[in-house]
Amino acid sequence: MFVSYRRRRTEMEENMEKNIDFKGCRIIQSNYKIKKVEKDLEKNKDSELRINAKLGVGDVDTVTNLNCVVTVEVDSIQDQDIKEVTVSCEGFFDVYGFNKGHDVKEVIEMARTVAVSTMYPYIRTYISNLTGLDDFNEAITLPIINVAEME
Repeated sequence: MFVSYRRRRTEMEENMEKNIDFKGCRIIQSNYKIKKVEKDLEKNKDSELRINAKLGVGDVDTVTNLNCVVTVEVDSIQDQDIKEVTVSCEGFFDVYGFNKGHDVKEVIEMARTVAVSTMYPYIRTYISNLTGLDDFNEAITLPIINVAEME
């Protein structure tokens, strides 16, 4: 028998995705480095993944539009190579259905979760495609993540 211990979502959280329209995104920065290492490394060590999201809100009182820059950094060791990838993606969203009665900080925090979970698959695919062009190493495939459960 499987029992889930996830906390119950608030009504505001359940309606959040309905109140944010994704308008699109674009890659604003991309960096891919391969470093050759002479010393012995732990072969095919798990990749280290870091995700950072910065939110910009058009009107703080009513939160009507926002943009989010999600930066993903990955370090991966394959054979004698260290691969470092950094990608920043900017997403654009319209937000509606919230007013001054809502806690703006709570709305922004939930919007960050929705924005990252919307944009992460685009970044994940981009990194896989970019690193897949290297004929001498395997492509980096980032894990599927549940952003709502991340701290």
